[in-house]
Amino acid sequence: MATDLTYFDARIYLDVTAKSQKSLDLSIPEDNIALRPSLAYTFGGDEDVAGEADQVYHDQFTIAASGNVAINLSTCINPFSTASAFAYVKAVIIQNASALAGVSVGGGTWIAWFADASDKEIIKAGFTKMLAGPTHIAAVGSGETLTITNLDGVNAATINVVIIGVVA
Repeated sequence: MATDLTYFDARIYLDVTAKSQKSLDLSIPEDNIALRPSLAYTFGGDEDVAGEADQVYHDQFTIAASGNVAINLSTCINPFSTASAFAYVKAVIIQNASALAGVSVGGGTWIAWFADASDKEIIKAGFTKMLAGPTHIAAVGSGETLTITNLDGVNAATINVVIIGVVA
């Protein structure tokens, strides 16, 4: 199914600024850095064209202690209640908004930071993991999932997920 959207625009920004000083006898030298990489996606369905995407999936999950959630990339429901099957993923952002619970993320080799289906990435409480590129970071097969597991046996985990890509 092609996208049901008629317009799409997304921006991802990372803003790193730092200032450091060291007092000397008669002066205060200063070092400033500013690193502001960004990605922009506009409406288009070509996985190899930089900056084109035609679908976004986002959700917030509260995962019970020791529980998990599996996001099937073939049946993601967009904000307009339409099921979409991602064929290519250009960005995945996972924010662990929990104060205490760490989570693991896995789901097979469709996502570029996993070498094989058993690999997992740990995201500590309060941390965010992002993998994004101008062209596709992953081709998605039918039934591929992104599985997020709460590693805490006592506390629930709150997770925010955003996936940007091209639908089949």
